[in-house]
Amino acid sequence: MDVSQRSAYRADYEWTIELNRFSLTLLGIWPENHETKQKKLISDIRVIITLNLITWTCLIPSLHSLLKIYDDIMSTIDNLQYTLPMLMAIIKLFILWQNKYDILPLLNMIKDDWQKENTPEERNVMVKQARIARILTLLGCFMMLVTAIFVVALPLFGISIRYRTNRTDPDKSLPFQTYYVYDKDKSPFFEIMYILQSISAILLAFMYSSTDSFLSLLVFHVCGQLKNLEKRIMDFDKFQDFRNVLLYNVRDHIRLI
Repeated sequence: MDVSQRSAYRADYEWTIELNRFSLTLLGIWPENHETKQKKLISDIRVIITLNLITWTCLIPSLHSLLKIYDDIMSTIDNLQYTLPMLMAIIKLFILWQNKYDILPLLNMIKDDWQKENTPEERNVMVKQARIARILTLLGCFMMLVTAIFVVALPLFGISIRYRTNRTDPDKSLPFQTYYVYDKDKSPFFEIMYILQSISAILLAFMYSSTDSFLSLLVFHVCGQLKNLEKRIMDFDKFQDFRNVLLYNVRDHIRLI
């Protein structure tokens, strides 16, 4: 393989992972080979700050509010429609953070698959599967960010998509239904909490969608490799060295499963 081909294959790999790498790096959970201690520390601090910010400004106050309005079914539903996805996003981030280096071999496998010499047909299959995963990533991020913007921006204009009552929002309305032990409606407490909840909403959008889209990247890459494996098996009769070709495909099949 010459230098130009290797550069082209590496460019394909970078194109495949760039969106997932951006979103997971933003959250501090993108694994890298030969990561320095300083970079690892910075990534861990980023995750810890994110988890603490969302937990203390959104999750715990939302659960506190739920305890106060559980007898009102509409207010309870309004609370849970944010609290449950919030809790799921935190769990997703924590699990991926704890297993960050366990998925590094999978990323290395994807990199090796792109950088090895493939036939034009095999490369087209890989590009097609990568494009599907990329589109799903874009759609997921777009939908989550639009939702976050609606949650954050509309209350600034006196509009809320939440179910508001005098018990949940007696005066001013925050993006999430929350209850604090102090008077949140007083300035500057209200402005501070509004900013913190807005940042949390955007982070939650990335947390909820980026973890799922990363898994879709892995799944669609394996689908592409299985399609290529199927094509090679169907073309067994075209190879002269049947034994070595069979051995290669068996090893490739074991690797994929």
